[in-house]
Amino acid sequence: MKAIILGLLLSVIIVTGCSNAAYDLDEAVAVLEGEEIQAKDVLTLYPLDDEGIRNFVLGEVLVQESKNMGIFISEKEIESNKTALYPGLEPQEIYETLPEEEKAFYEEQAEVLDVTPEDYYEIWLDAHHTHSAYIQAYTTKVIFNTDLEEDINLMDPEDLEMMDQRIDDHMNELMELYKQSGKLTVM
Repeated sequence: MKAIILGLLLSVIIVTGCSNAAYDLDEAVAVLEGEEIQAKDVLTLYPLDDEGIRNFVLGEVLVQESKNMGIFISEKEIESNKTALYPGLEPQEIYETLPEEEKAFYEEQAEVLDVTPEDYYEIWLDAHHTHSAYIQAYTTKVIFNTDLEEDINLMDPEDLEMMDQRIDDHMNELMELYKQSGKLTVM
């Protein structure tokens, strides 16, 4: 389950491509429960385009929802997740092992944020694993821990597609609920 959700998040990055629009890094792109989300915040995970902004804001909404439900992910757990795939390696060592086509994303983001690609990768790694941990906890508690009307086999592509659609629908409804209630304004 964890691998599926993390895979989906990583695929969003690859699919989104690298298209940072011309924003001032300190410009607010959204306001979530009175707190500004700035362009530079989005850049920690995604390109600065409509889809990147939406994905980042959705991640922040899910972090907020998780915390409101009493879910708190410890720094120790986040650190454990960061090192799970590459035990014993530092983020900069992991970055060096990445394929060149993957590095292009980190290089572009680093240039926009005026940091080295290795430093950006470390920023991204922390933000990614923080969002991922909360998203996984939220979806486990809200989506998979509910009474499902049917038996779901996550190894079956049709069931997996159905669950992906269910998750996507839920996320869209949650974003709309936040917007309608005034908790979220996207610029």
